[in-house]
Amino acid sequence: TRPASNALVRWAQEFLLCSPYICTVFGVVSLIFEAAFPAILFTPHWCTVALGAGASLAFHAGIELLMGLDFLSYWCPVLLAFAAEDTAAMLTSAFSGEGFAQAASAAVNSLLTAQGTDTVVALKQGLDAQPLAMALAAIYVLGQVVVSFTLRDILGEEKLPFSCCPMFFFPRNLFSATPKLFCISGANWRKGGYLDCSWLYNQAFVPPFELRQQDLQRLQFPLVTFGTLQPMPEDLSFRVKPEYRDQPFVVFTNIELGSTLEGRLKELMHELTVAEESDAWRQDKLLKVLDLQKSCRALFAERASATWTQPCEMLHDKAE
Repeated sequence: TRPASNALVRWAQEFLLCSPYICTVFGVVSLIFEAAFPAILFTPHWCTVALGAGASLAFHAGIELLMGLDFLSYWCPVLLAFAAEDTAAMLTSAFSGEGFAQAASAAVNSLLTAQGTDTVVALKQGLDAQPLAMALAAIYVLGQVVVSFTLRDILGEEKLPFSCCPMFFFPRNLFSATPKLFCISGANWRKGGYLDCSWLYNQAFVPPFELRQQDLQRLQFPLVTFGTLQPMPEDLSFRVKPEYRDQPFVVFTNIELGSTLEGRLKELMHELTVAEESDAWRQDKLLKVLDLQKSCRALFAERASATWTQPCEMLHDKAE
């Protein structure tokens, strides 16, 4: 998703795409880390800072690099709060004129201060001082848990938090017999300011998720959305217009594709649909899909450069 313009990051994306066992290990470790996160609050202070701030920020930085999804902007203030008292100790020392060495020493001394049961004490103090605020916070957390484990956007699929943003998905197999939609865009969706049509909007969906042809023409970047809507699960059919259900190949675009690019898109979809789920563990199969994806991106960039008349920051190595 969102191929990077940086060669090193793009290499990492391609390596992980073709390394399902490594991705599985990363996924399991991430799940354990997130599930065990509340326990971090009750560890010694240095461990809380290292895991709560350091490891968590590194985790979200990795997501931004590899997937182009910016969660750092949301989580930085919360995660940096784990190191707030250490930062305060360092800045207090620095602004008192004690010098860099003393400021660093103050930060280290603060970092190594044992926390023990301070979290429990802090919670009790907060409850005594602001019972209403603590009660509202507790209700929010409890409600978040209930929503996460009961309410679903599509039954059997992603679970929605209060933000209604499906940040977490069950693992999906590229080669399973399910509808699949992909897109190649001339916009750099790693940056802000663009309508992200990668997963929510297209012509096959019913309003308010419909992106009509006239809407496509108003976009400020070239775009092609393609895939298959076959077979159509009953739980998903209410979101798809009847004329598009169970279609083996669909394509929506605001540029002239040409026969070569359209044929390559169909070839890519054939590789994904005429397959077994076990192909997700075959590196040769994944490499072939990756090569087809690169070819489609290159052909898209050529067609967009030739037919797109509006200014666009892409159009060759940044095709996504």
